[in-house]
Amino acid sequence: MGRAPQTTPAGDETWRRNLLLEAYRLERAEDTSHLALQAGFASLAFASIGLLAGLMLNVCSVGYAGRDQCVPAPDVLLAGAPLVPTALLAYLAANALRSTLRSFHMRALERELAGTVPDTSVESYPGLTFPRGAELTLFASPTALRRSGAARALGVLVMLALIVGYVGFLAVIIAAVSAPWRLIVVAVYGAAFLSIGRQGVLAVVDGRRYFYRAVHTLDASLGEDLQPRPARPPGTRSLTQYLLLPRPDSIPKAFLIVVAAALAAVVDGVSLGGTVWTVLLGVVVFELLLYQSRYQLNDIRGLEEDTSDPAAAERQRLPVRPGEARFAVRASLVVAAARIYAAVCLTLFLAPPGQVVMAVAAALLVILSAIYELLRARSGARLVGVVLALGYALRAGVGVALVEAARWPHPEIVAGDLVIVVVGAAFGSMFVAMTWTLHAVCQAGPVGADWDVPTGWRSDQARPHLAPLLQFVDLAHWEGARPADWKVVQALRPRTSLVAPWNLSVLVAAAGAGWLLVAWRHVDAITAVSAVVCLAIAVVLTQTTSRGALVGIVSALVLGGAIAASVLVDTVPAGAPLISAVPLLCILATYRVLAASSYFEVKSTGARAGAAAKQAWDRAFRAVIGGKTAATLEREGRPGP
Repeated sequence: MGRAPQTTPAGDETWRRNLLLEAYRLERAEDTSHLALQAGFASLAFASIGLLAGLMLNVCSVGYAGRDQCVPAPDVLLAGAPLVPTALLAYLAANALRSTLRSFHMRALERELAGTVPDTSVESYPGLTFPRGAELTLFASPTALRRSGAARALGVLVMLALIVGYVGFLAVIIAAVSAPWRLIVVAVYGAAFLSIGRQGVLAVVDGRRYFYRAVHTLDASLGEDLQPRPARPPGTRSLTQYLLLPRPDSIPKAFLIVVAAALAAVVDGVSLGGTVWTVLLGVVVFELLLYQSRYQLNDIRGLEEDTSDPAAAERQRLPVRPGEARFAVRASLVVAAARIYAAVCLTLFLAPPGQVVMAVAAALLVILSAIYELLRARSGARLVGVVLALGYALRAGVGVALVEAARWPHPEIVAGDLVIVVVGAAFGSMFVAMTWTLHAVCQAGPVGADWDVPTGWRSDQARPHLAPLLQFVDLAHWEGARPADWKVVQALRPRTSLVAPWNLSVLVAAAGAGWLLVAWRHVDAITAVSAVVCLAIAVVLTQTTSRGALVGIVSALVLGGAIAASVLVDTVPAGAPLISAVPLLCILATYRVLAASSYFEVKSTGARAGAAAKQAWDRAFRAVIGGKTAATLEREGRPGP
């Protein structure tokens, strides 16, 4: 007896109907458990809000219990109290979205079943039961049950009760904590509440559109390749890494605030111990939050220029994937706003004089940023460079002002404080002029056939605020070599004119640093002589090609003298001479490094430092595990820890 031919599942309507029925039965079972779960979590949310509200009545800062019966509670504990109900509400909102998707999916299944089996009662399908009874039709009754106006009104009433209780509880917490914690509570729980509310509105009001988008998103994702995405090119950053720290190479500039504060304490003859916390918090607020947000705005405004820059890979500005510029810009703006808000919150932890200092510094930073953006595309490098130099002066001024604020109500501004600010401005001007010149060389250096055209630098290829700096770099020095990639050319290694902006700046900075070098002695004649000597050293530094030897000798003498003074002089704090030597050492070393570096070397300093640290770590790991074991790991392709 022959075997009957089999039909394929795709062409068997009975198979398709059974598959739909099984999917519908599973959805109904999950819907029932989901309702029980939602009810349970709603009860937990009510209970947690009520319990926490009852506990708050006994907290002294809330003020409802008597002062002899209340319990003191720190602000951080009060600020964390709404975490549990917030998590429960977030879970409820997420489940509401899942319920919306399930509801529309079930309705689609019902309509499909009604279309394939018209005019059929649910009694014909064993195991497929409904809460209202088997007499309801397959198409109408479940939809009518889920779309009941009374049921929806009750659900909305429950959610409104939760929202009112939650908002009231937050209001009590906000009233109970101090000002900085109020801002933190408003930001954290306000953002969470808005996100929860958005999900709730999406689930209740706009469920149909949400289901439609979800279906199309799922359909589009099914066509995506599941292979791992290609790795980013070495040395590049993701958008997330950029948003966490837009300019990692600018972090060392925070050192300027710390050094300025330490120098202010030395020249004022006061102890820095009582202002350490204030200075460190000021560094976080000004450099990591305010200045980094200012860099983000700069990168947004210069997005097109940065993308087409020859040194774009080294500069690592705002990373934008093809077709995602709008998303990257919006994300950067949101993070910049969050940084500014965090800066305000942290500033309120300072004493009132410190708050005034940070507020004034923030206002000046806004003014300088606005002027910089206006001048960058219109003027030469000189005016724009002055604005950036004022940014370094502002950093030094913040350090000095924070020390003076700690002496409130008896601050005393002395000449040394002003010298610190001037040295900061001159150092910044030197640094900006040298790095900008290296960048201009990258953009305007002749390549290939351009060498045969006697036009010199291609100034039209450089940015408007960088091009004027090229006049101080002699192109004829590289006529014989004719480099093909100017990013790796050490353009400032040859001797340059004494009137070049970076040379004039280093003269001012060195003279001021020489004055500060012995400011701890508080003798005007000695400080004047020291300033003149350091000025002469700076002149020699700019006009010699043996900069490394000169800086090494001077640094050894200065450091040795500072150590000797710290040991032998007992009329000043032991560390004062060493602190006073820091500006001169940093200025000389920075000038020497930049003069002997290419733009690529300057911008890859962080990457090279990271590679060196990894290499040192691998060597230490190899020394611990032994050479033979390390060789075994290398054969397995895992040489490191």
